[in-house]
Amino acid sequence: VGQQDLQETVINNVVEYNVKIDLAGNAAEEKLGQSSSVVITTAEKDNVLQVPNNAIRAVGNQAVVTVKRGKDYVTVPVTPGLVGDTSTEVTSPALKPGDIVVLPTAGAKGGRLNLPGRGKSSTKGSLS
Repeated sequence: VGQQDLQETVINNVVEYNVKIDLAGNAAEEKLGQSSSVVITTAEKDNVLQVPNNAIRAVGNQAVVTVKRGKDYVTVPVTPGLVGDTSTEVTSPALKPGDIVVLPTAGAKGGRLNLPGRGKSSTKGSLS
């Protein structure tokens, strides 16, 4: 991001900030007035565990996830880190790669997410 407006613009009750993007590489290939889509990465970490945002719930003041271990369902406290549009980085000595995190569902069947290992977590979103 080369420049960001200090004053917001409100359109349909949505706060927006105009930004100017500095192009890397051959900017001559871009055409004047051409529309583009960009992703702005605001933070990134390596070697983290991440779970879907809807897997995290609050019990009192503690963030927790439900993990299936064998036939048992265990509530595991977690500390949230980077939060993205769909997933959140979590740390917990009790949460390990290979654990099955149970996702909440409206129906009778539960969803699940297998944590295969540690990977890269990025937080991407719009400037608002």
